Amino acid sequence: MKIVLKDTAQAISVAKRMLFLAYNASAPASGMGMFQEARLGGKPADEETVWNCAYNAEDYMGLKREPPNVVHADYVFGRMMKWSCKWEKNVLSIRDDNYHWEYQSFSGSYPTSKDLVVAALESLGLKDVATNVKEYVG
Repeated sequence: MKIVLKDTAQAISVAKRMLFLAYNASAPASGMGMFQEARLGGKPADEETVWNCAYNAEDYMGLKREPPNVVHADYVFGRMMKWSCKWEKNVLSIRDDNYHWEYQSFSGSYPTSKDLVVAALESLGLKDVATNVKEYVG
């Protein structure tokens, strides 16, 4: 699915919000993921911290970073997410998916890509864009 926004900055803002909403709705870290979460020092992560962790692949030291216009969140501070998106100028692209608990632990709150996109847009005060997404996303 593609969402047309005002500019690149707004596209990145929406991507950050989607990631943050998904992160907060994800199941807590477990198993070895607790070592990644420990980097937070017991404090909750804010939107920028979550973004930096995913964008810079901080949970995977030594792996090559994605292209600069892509964010991929496999695990973020030990939370299983398996979510990604990319942007080209003012267009944000996200796979049109039904999320599944075994891979996207946030699926209880956001079962589909559309649900996550609309929640992010609405939380940023972009109701007009959210309304258009509701119209053309199946």
